[in-house]
Amino acid sequence: LMNASTGTLVFSESGGVNQGQIAVGTNNGHELALHAANADIQLNIPIVNTGANAGSVLVLGPNTINITSSGGASTYSGTTTVASGTLLLGGTGSINSSSGITINGGNAKYLHTSSVASTVPISLLHGTLDGTGVVGSVTVADSSSAIITHGNTGTSPLTISSLAFQGDATLNLKAVSPTPIVVTGTLSTTPANGQVTINVPTALPNGLINLISFGSLTGNAADFTGNFTNLGPRQAAGPLVLNGNNIAANITGESVVWTGATDDLWETVAAGNDSPPNNWSRGTARNA
Repeated sequence: LMNASTGTLVFSESGGVNQGQIAVGTNNGHELALHAANADIQLNIPIVNTGANAGSVLVLGPNTINITSSGGASTYSGTTTVASGTLLLGGTGSINSSSGITINGGNAKYLHTSSVASTVPISLLHGTLDGTGVVGSVTVADSSSAIITHGNTGTSPLTISSLAFQGDATLNLKAVSPTPIVVTGTLSTTPANGQVTINVPTALPNGLINLISFGSLTGNAADFTGNFTNLGPRQAAGPLVLNGNNIAANITGESVVWTGATDDLWETVAAGNDSPPNNWSRGTARNA
């Protein structure tokens, strides 16, 4: 099923919920290929199996397949593969009967903003997992091109039932309040295969900043590497640490405050010269 047009191709129910559906045929191993070639495809009606056959869905881009489930939740029971483009579960979108979601493609993305919690296990091989709300267990392949982020275009957290890193991986965090990645179950790492890099491009205050919360941890904070690109000139980030049930950044630094102790001139002295009186004073020293 391809959209080669220039506008969104919409499939909707005409007589209410469950008045229309798309049945996965018997071709290609009972697989339905959804190809958003030139523009998006929006499915308001459910995708279902044909008879006893377990139908599977293949998502192809470069545009977006948007499953809203406003006409009923999809009930196909085979796999869901995002090979390119974006699979968006928006509105009340649900494919919880699918046996699993695989993300495997350079520009492949699974974006979950649905108000319905996803329970489908996710395998992130190559591409991006993004969203808000709740998704099921996530297994991340040993690859820096396996990326998890959150919030879609905003900063809301993404909640994951369990998260297993098999080596190298990347987390791109847009904000740190509230905690951007929430793992309600087990967070696990495989440090023998590589590090999980956490990129944080936003300004941060001094102190412990929670980045990932978890129910339990199999691994250590040392299995994660923080990359903080917007710290102040007087700030520094130490190694990531455990802060209760959180992987946290430890940001240290100081601010300078105007004292006017000498005169009203905006002037500086040699680095490391704190001999008073100075018009500027270290905030940490002043508050000590």
